[in-house]
Amino acid sequence: MKKTIVLILIALFFTFLPRANANPFPPHCMQPVISELYFSEPGTWTLEVHFLSWDVGYLVFDSIIMYSQTSRVKIRSTNKELSSKGYHKQLYYSVNYPDFYLDQDQDTLTLVAYWSVESGPPISFTHSLAYGYPDCFIPFVYPGQSICSRIDEYGFPTDYFYKTNSPTIGAVNNFIDATATVTGKIYDMNGQLITWVPECHSLALTQNIEWIFIQPDYTFYFDFMGMTIDSAGNFATELAAHQSAITKITRLIGECDPNGALVFQDITVATVPFNFEPGDILDTDLHLTGNGFLVGLPVELPAQTKMSVVVAPNPFSDITQLYLESDEGLSDVTVHIYNLSGSIVKSYKLPQGEKTMLNVRKSDLGAAGVYSYTVQREGNLLRSGKLVCN
Repeated sequence: MKKTIVLILIALFFTFLPRANANPFPPHCMQPVISELYFSEPGTWTLEVHFLSWDVGYLVFDSIIMYSQTSRVKIRSTNKELSSKGYHKQLYYSVNYPDFYLDQDQDTLTLVAYWSVESGPPISFTHSLAYGYPDCFIPFVYPGQSICSRIDEYGFPTDYFYKTNSPTIGAVNNFIDATATVTGKIYDMNGQLITWVPECHSLALTQNIEWIFIQPDYTFYFDFMGMTIDSAGNFATELAAHQSAITKITRLIGECDPNGALVFQDITVATVPFNFEPGDILDTDLHLTGNGFLVGLPVELPAQTKMSVVVAPNPFSDITQLYLESDEGLSDVTVHIYNLSGSIVKSYKLPQGEKTMLNVRKSDLGAAGVYSYTVQREGNLLRSGKLVCN
């Protein structure tokens, strides 16, 4: 009876799991995802598939079907290797699938993975990459160019980007030979030119901030593509080559090293759309629309509050707990949880006292995914971190 209940719960969970559309990445689960697609010449492609393989007991991997706009083929059958925890990469070549056609100018590549559930109907997961169409993240692909995604420490694929003449098939999808340069000047919301950044502060485009998760206490940030700014007000930075828009600058406060930045603050910018190929240069001025960085005003480091935040479990499937403690008390402290677009999905007002435990349920968030949280007192950031709901 107990086993039957578990099977029903698993089936219900995956039945209502959000399906991925083209280009937004799929929810975190056991499915394979498109890690890299490389065209050496027209009609000749190599596909790298990243398997997020977890030991889930009641799920049995069955097969993967690959679709394009014109073709369909089974590329993988049951493999016991995928029943153990871990990540696996598998390469697929056009020469091995002569009847399967991918158009490098315009197509949609879709992987559909099928899993069998004991005493239940099969479950399928889908991951699609559309390119070459209007408003697609990757407009089109040239011979010698690949479409890559980065895989984070939890197995999530992150932004797609171009890579030219230096594919990373079978290796880590890094940004070498995959970046464009952005230069210009930055003006605050009053139109004043920014010519300096205070000591222990740095600026970076939001796309260039990578999460570094350090167990068990905090989530830190690491600036992996920094923004330089000189005394004449000229800034320069790099971005992974793709199609997107600059909407924010992130201000990092504290030593920006492998141990992370202490505090971060996002400052809105008048939107600058871009569509980069590797090696492109964009000369544009950035105009801040938020007052987080004003020229001529004193800049003070946020008051360092002796507060600890422990999140366990993380990642979580149904419920997690945030343990908060501060010898200065939790009066007037609020916890906000944000989705990937920066919208608040849930807020909690903490009770008075020096410590408390906060329950966060998947049902509070609405869906599986990556979320961030901030702990604030009267609008001042005290702590921040990351929640992973699968």
